[in-house]
Amino acid sequence: MITVETVPVNPPAATPPGDGAPVREGWQVSPLVPAIGVALLALLWLLSAFDGWAAAAFCSDRGLGGSCRAHVVAAVRPSVLPAAVATVLAVTALVASLRARSEAAVRAARMRLLVMSALCWVIALAVVFVAGQSAAS
Repeated sequence: MITVETVPVNPPAATPPGDGAPVREGWQVSPLVPAIGVALLALLWLLSAFDGWAAAAFCSDRGLGGSCRAHVVAAVRPSVLPAAVATVLAVTALVASLRARSEAAVRAARMRLLVMSALCWVIALAVVFVAGQSAAS
C-alpha cells in the first residue's frame, strides 16, 4: 500500500511568543460599492414615486382609471419620510471625512452610514409597494 502525505506550500506563520491574539486578515469593500447601491435604490424610488411607475404597476392590469392612480399617488406620500432620512444619511456619509480622527474611522463611519441609508431606501420602497398594493385593491 502506498501512502501519500501532503505538505502545505505556504505553512502558516508562527505567532510570536506571548501574543495569543489571532491575526485577522480581511478584505475591505470600497465605499463606492454601497454608494452605487444607494444611488440605484434612490433612483428606483424616485421613478416609482414621481415618474408614475407605481401607478403604472398597480393600476394598468385592473383598468381602474384615474381613481386608482390617485389612490396610488396618495399612498406613495408616507414613503417620503424614510426617503428623506436615507438622503440625509447618504449626504452625511459623503461629508464624513470632514470631522474624522483617522482614515479607518472615516471608512467605518462612511460604510455604516451608507448601509443605514440603503436600508432606509428599502423601507421607502416597501412602503410604496405595500401602500400602492392596498390602494389598488
